Formats: sequence, structure tokens, C-alpha cells
Amino acid sequence: MGVREEQVNAMLEQYAKSRRPHRRITNSERESIEKLRGAGVIIADIAKCLDINPSTVSREIQRGKDEEGNYSSALAISRQKRRRNGQKNNP
Repeated sequence: MGVREEQVNAMLEQYAKSRRPHRRITNSERESIEKLRGAGVIIADIAKCLDINPSTVSREIQRGKDEEGNYSSALAISRQKRRRNGQKNNP
């Protein structure tokens, strides 16, 4: 097992222990989604470890894609702030 795989497994275990009811995605969860997607983890597994509905994770990934189609937590956070402030969702 490589270092990267060990880190992914540690993240999965950490979030599997901290389960919460329906809520908004936090910035740290956005960062985790970015890391896990970068490591090749599928949406269903990300949703399980973060205790979020898979469709919520999928929508988050769609909202946070950059021009190249890669998920960026920084971009997603920036867009989320604009949405929350009532501004248009332009990149």
C-alpha cells in the first residue's frame, strides 16, 4: 500500500466516524472531495465516507469544475460564496 493510498484510507476512516444529519457541505469537506477525486475515489465512496448523499457530492463536483473539467475546492468555495451572496455564478 503506497503513501497516497494510506492517506486516502485514513481520510475515509476519519470521516466515516464523524456522521452528521442533513447540512451544507463544509469547506474542509470540499477539500476532501478534491483530494479523494484526485486519488481516483468514486463518488459513491466519497459520499459514504463524508456521510453525504451521492447526488449532493455529484452536484458539488459539477459546480466546482474548472475549465479543464477537474474539481477544484478553491473554485467551489469561491462560487459557493458568490451564490450565498446572491451574485451570478460566473467563473
